[in-house]
Amino acid sequence: SRYYDCNNDIRDGCEISEANHHVTSCTNCVSGWANCDGDWANGCEVNLSSLGMTSCTNCVSGWANCDGDWANGCEVNLSSLGMTSCTSCASGWANCDGNWANGCEVDLNTRKMASCNSCVAGWGNCDGNWANGCEVDLNTRKMASCNSCVAGWGNCDGSWTNGCEVDLNARKMASCNSCVAGWGNCDGNWANGCELYLLGNDYNNCGACGRNCNDNNACTQGDKCVNGACVAGTLKTCTNPVCRKNARCNPSTGACVSDVVADGTHASGAIVNRCCGGVSVNISNNSSHCGGCGLACATGRTCSPSSNTSCGSTRQSGRCTCVANTQCPKSQICRTSSPYANLCAPRSSAECASGQNYENLSGCPNLCYYP
Repeated sequence: SRYYDCNNDIRDGCEISEANHHVTSCTNCVSGWANCDGDWANGCEVNLSSLGMTSCTNCVSGWANCDGDWANGCEVNLSSLGMTSCTSCASGWANCDGNWANGCEVDLNTRKMASCNSCVAGWGNCDGNWANGCEVDLNTRKMASCNSCVAGWGNCDGSWTNGCEVDLNARKMASCNSCVAGWGNCDGNWANGCELYLLGNDYNNCGACGRNCNDNNACTQGDKCVNGACVAGTLKTCTNPVCRKNARCNPSTGACVSDVVADGTHASGAIVNRCCGGVSVNISNNSSHCGGCGLACATGRTCSPSSNTSCGSTRQSGRCTCVANTQCPKSQICRTSSPYANLCAPRSSAECASGQNYENLSGCPNLCYYP
C-alpha cells in the first residue's frame, strides 16, 4: 500500500494511506469511494457501492435516499419494495397501509385489485377484508357482484360461497322458484328445474302440470292436447234402431241409448210391421201381438192375417184363432158364425189395442187397425 504526505508536513510523515483512506492520490478516490465531507484528511470516507450511491448526492438505479440523510446513503431498495420513487409505487403495487417505510407492500395483481380499495373487473372483495384482496372470481361463479348474479343464473341454495350455482336458462327457470312461460316444474323438484314443456302436445300436462285432456265424456273419442290446449275428440254418432227414437250417447258409459216409439208406429216395410214395446213385429201373424200391440192369443192358438178374415175391408191386421171367448184378447168374442168362424173379433174400440181405430163390418168379423 502506498502512502502520501498530503498536509505537506514532513514531521508527521506520509499520513495518508491508500488502503485506509481509499485514495489514489491526495485528492483522488479509488473507484466506488467518495470524499463527501470535503475533508481529505480522512480520505474518501464513503463506500458508494455499499450505500447504493453513484456519487455523494446520487443513487444507483433502483435505490433512493428517502430519509434525506446522505450519511446512510440510498437506504431504500425501491425494486424490492415495489417503488419507483420514495413516494410512488411501481405498476401493480400499492402503499395501502400509508407507511412508506415498508414501501408498496400490496401486490395488486396477485390480489386482483385495481387499487387499495377496488377490484379489477370480474373479481370481488366479498369477505370485506382487503388484506386478502379480491378473493372471489365473479366470472367463474356467474356473479355480477358479491351478492348478485349475472343474467340467467341464480343463487338458489342461498350460499354465496359457491356463487350463482344454477343455470336458469338451461333449466327453463325465470327465478329460483318460478318457470319461464310455457314450462313447468311438474315433479316438484327445483333441482332439475322446469322439466316439462306445457305448450306442446302432452296429453297429461296440457298447458299446466297435471292437466289431463280427458273430458270425462265417454261419448267423445280422440281427446288430445294441441299446443297446450285440450281439444275434445269426435263425438260418437248414434242412430235410431227400428222402433226407437232420440238416439244419443250416454256420456258416462259411451253406449248409445234411445227411447221407444209409441206402440203401433209403422216400423218399416209392409204396413203390418208395427212397433210393439220397441220391437218390430208383424201383427198379422204374431200370436203375442195379433192385430195390435199387446193383443195376445191364448196358448196354442195362432194369429191369422185379417186380409183373410175381414170381408168388405182391405185393411191388413190379424186375428187370433179360437174355440171359446176366453181364448180371445181384451174381452173380444170368439166368432162362431160363418163366414170366418173360430176367429176373435172386437165389438167396440175398447177391445182394440191402444191407439187403434175400430171398424164395424156388417156380416163380417169387425176389425181393429192402426190409422
